[in-house]
Amino acid sequence: MSMIDYDPAGATPKLLNATYSAVATGTTAEETLITWTLPANTLNAGKMLRITAFANTAATTGVKTFRVYFGGTTICERATALNNGQFRGDMIVVATGSTTEWSSGLVNSSAMSPTIYPATPAVSASGDIAINLAGTSVVAGEITSRLLMVELVN
Repeated sequence: MSMIDYDPAGATPKLLNATYSAVATGTTAEETLITWTLPANTLNAGKMLRITAFANTAATTGVKTFRVYFGGTTICERATALNNGQFRGDMIVVATGSTTEWSSGLVNSSAMSPTIYPATPAVSASGDIAINLAGTSVVAGEITSRLLMVELVN
């Protein structure tokens, strides 16, 4: 879906990106598993994004870290020894100005209670903004990405 399909007068959320991917971590260092670039001038003041990220973990007991970045700022994070489980992050990013945003991420995993993750990214809307799903694990291949979805809500 491209910005060409976006109707600014519409009240319905508009899907900007849905990347379904099965990329496993290849090293023990943090690795970007899925990335998508929000085009410049999409998230202007008063606009809001809804971001959903999902990943699976291997049947191992090592600590795995799941992170979602918005322009280099972590907006959702969970680190746990999740054995054969799932991570899911649901985030809202609201632009309050041309270079100011606030976000709230709700991160869930199949072994822990949900956690709220607030952040203030402060990214300029005049340039492209990278949105990344990243993972870190003790052994390569322990986290596999599944989805990074971005919707423009208003």
